[in-house]
Amino acid sequence: MAIPLEFVSHIKDKPTYFAEKIIKGICDRKPMYFLIEAEQRRPLNFDKKVYFTCGEKIHTIRKDEQNVWEIREVIIPVLRLVSENPDQNPTIQFAPAFHCMGIQKVVMVITDNNIQITIDGRPIHEIFERLKFALNDGFDYWSDFAAYWKPIIKKSPQGVYQGKIIHFTGFLY
Repeated sequence: MAIPLEFVSHIKDKPTYFAEKIIKGICDRKPMYFLIEAEQRRPLNFDKKVYFTCGEKIHTIRKDEQNVWEIREVIIPVLRLVSENPDQNPTIQFAPAFHCMGIQKVVMVITDNNIQITIDGRPIHEIFERLKFALNDGFDYWSDFAAYWKPIIKKSPQGVYQGKIIHFTGFLY
């Protein structure tokens, strides 16, 4: 079964470039036909200049309360084009479908006004590892990652966010 996986084009009026980052993150690891189809599906707002200079997004973090995500699940990457009118935010498939290459459990909590991350029961303490985690999730800076995730973590039951890391490549933590 193929499952649509939605990404937003903007967070707080700032472009995410998630489509560019995801395509960049997986295209180098796929056969040529994937690149050709990705080129054909490229959204009109796809920024080629950004593509060549941006980092990669090689995973995403999701709640998955229904436990639908599994390794080898087919992902249909969909971009929600955020506009000023929330009633008119269309979605488009921005790349060919691809397989989920790995799943890891993630727990995030806020302590001392910072996000503590645990992956598969292993705490991530090193600043470099946490920054790499944020970059691999498609954020340009740790501060962007923290600004996005802190409100979500605070709203989670007991202030503990429990979810899954859905990997687009073979990289695991």
